[in-house]
This record gives sequence, structure tokens and C-alpha cells, in this order.
Amino acid sequence: MSNELVVKKHTPLSPKLKEDKDLLAYYEIPELMDEISKRNKIDLLNCLACAATTLDSVNQASHAEGFFVHVPEGLRKLINEGKAHFDNSSKTPGELSPNIRLNGSKTINGQATIYKGIDTQKLTGSLSNLAMMAMMQGIMAKLDNIGEMTEDILQ
Repeated sequence: MSNELVVKKHTPLSPKLKEDKDLLAYYEIPELMDEISKRNKIDLLNCLACAATTLDSVNQASHAEGFFVHVPEGLRKLINEGKAHFDNSSKTPGELSPNIRLNGSKTINGQATIYKGIDTQKLTGSLSNLAMMAMMQGIMAKLDNIGEMTEDILQ
């Protein structure tokens, strides 16, 4: 066998190449590249959506700590029934003080307390968002597989 390269002036591809003037088009490489590019873009958008949801959930979880007001249960019922009320703040008009009085009474019957804690609703919401995103990722991967199998069958 010779190690020489033989270049022919005319091949069966020559007439087609003269019309298209693009060897890559003859082998459908641009369509293949477009398909690869399209899949990469879809994958990138899916990753960005997941990352945004994950970062939002982490942000909410990290800011779940805050201050909360606790009103004793018995006084809370009286306030809801309209039999008790919070005192108006003497320093800031329109705001309330933590003191609770029964209607018509001059004595303080109790106080609301403020405590620092974790907002379990924010934390639960964050975990729920992460679980939903994980489920969506699984479903999207399965749909991609089904789409690829369908394309293979059609070809």
C-alpha cells in the first residue's frame, strides 16, 4: 500500500458541491450543530432556572430569623372578641404599646412579649420550593429522554 495521497479532480460529490458551495451542508453538519446548540441553550436555561430557585430558597432560609410578638392565649381571645385592647403608644401616634387592658379598666392586665426566633413558614416554603425544583428536574430529564427516543424512532 502506498503512503501517497491521491487527489482527484472530480468525485461524485463535485456536482453537489458546485451547487451548494458548502461541503458541511452536504453532510447536514449545520443542522446537527443547530440541534446541539439548541439542546445546550435549553440545558443552560434549565440550569439557570434551577439555580435561581435554589438561591431564592437559600436566601429565604437564611433570612428566616426575626422578631415575633407573642400575646398570651387568654388575652388574645379577649382582644379578638373586642373585650380587651392594646394601649396606644404615647411616643409614636398610630402605634401600640405592648400593654393590654380590658375595656373600661385602668389597670394593665397583661403584656405582649417580643422574642427572636425562626419563621417556620419561610423555612418550610424554602424546603418546599427546593423539593418542587428537584421533582421538575426529574420530570424534565425524563421528557428529554422521551423526546430523544421519539426522534430516534422517527428517523
